[in-house]
Amino acid sequence: MKICVYCNKKFEPTGRQKYCSVCRLIAIKKYYKNNKENNKEYYKKYNKKYYKNNKEYYKKYNKKYYKNNKEHYKKSNKKYYKNNKEHIKKYHKKYYKNNKEYYKKYYKKYLLAKKYNISFEQYTQILKNQNYSCAICGKHRNNCKKAFAVDHNHKTKQIRGLLCQQCNTALGLLKDNPKILIRAIKYLRTNNNLKRIK
Repeated sequence: MKICVYCNKKFEPTGRQKYCSVCRLIAIKKYYKNNKENNKEYYKKYNKKYYKNNKEYYKKYNKKYYKNNKEHYKKSNKKYYKNNKEHIKKYHKKYYKNNKEYYKKYYKKYLLAKKYNISFEQYTQILKNQNYSCAICGKHRNNCKKAFAVDHNHKTKQIRGLLCQQCNTALGLLKDNPKILIRAIKYLRTNNNLKRIK
């Protein structure tokens, strides 16, 4: 048994320490508070390195902690958003402005995975197979302002191909119905050669 040099209480030492675990914790907190600015960069680097070496452990721990405290997280986030609404909006607006390209790519990946259940790599492969052109009109990707839309069967969810915005909209307006499309073709062929009505 030893006597703590700070509180003069007896404690069981685990090494050469001169103070008990309670006083040790107080001393560490005090030291950190007094040397916060001096050790800021050191702690930043140390924490970064420690996280990098224990990434998997942190992921599992955070996932488990979130699962057990889901309701608390929801309430806390909701409360924080309510109290800092304007600040959050300004921050997101500024961040989006500075990271526009990243957001576009990230949103594209997210949308492809969530809505169509395909990866960005699979999307790129389909585009490559179509020679980077619309599957209907043949317009090249470089001649379109917006990215090609993923055309899919709304009942089976099966992907049919990639279309430019005009062709994709046209199919939607014609209700993806082959019979209506055939009637539209017949209509155009019949009436294209008609003389203009005066």
